[in-house]
Amino acid sequence: MTGKAHISVGASVFVFLSQRLPGKYVLISLVFSILGALLPDADHPKSFFNKYVLPFRNNATKVIFYCFLGTLALYIDSFYKSDPILKVIGITLILLGLSTHRTGFTHSVFGMLIFTGILATFCTAYNLGKTYYYFLATYGSHLICDMCTKQGIPVLYPINNKKFKFPLAFSTNSFRGKVTENIIILLSIIYVSLNLPKFF
Repeated sequence: MTGKAHISVGASVFVFLSQRLPGKYVLISLVFSILGALLPDADHPKSFFNKYVLPFRNNATKVIFYCFLGTLALYIDSFYKSDPILKVIGITLILLGLSTHRTGFTHSVFGMLIFTGILATFCTAYNLGKTYYYFLATYGSHLICDMCTKQGIPVLYPINNKKFKFPLAFSTNSFRGKVTENIIILLSIIYVSLNLPKFF
């Protein structure tokens, strides 16, 4: 699915959870929700960061770039300034560098649990409560949405590389796919709009 569809579904998940989970970190929870909705596609060559921020297009160079920054963050954390956020950034960048879009890590339950575990460690260190639940939920929603497409995702990677998809899956760029995504976006906007006043 497109990034807009993932963000729309993520916003709906955020609003739904906000009404049910205790906590006072609304802004942090929103940030984690957006992060969870988009992170699985961070290794996509057309993602915002890869398309507009990185100064190169070669995939091998991107791998080196991500891994270098991740290693640098871990090095600084180990020898100069011990900080949980550096560990989170370092490990995340290395994992993203080694992942390829929809063929492994970021689109699997294993990847979801690893990233959630990293974020949970960060939340514990900075007393942010259970806000990582939002990340877990929106990351999961991203995987479920991508299982609606014919390309499917390797849910059980690295145990099994088989790509799973739902029976009525659609092609992302097809007419049916575009109509379906637009309906999802519209329904998400309606749901969020109807429930947003409850925040105030």
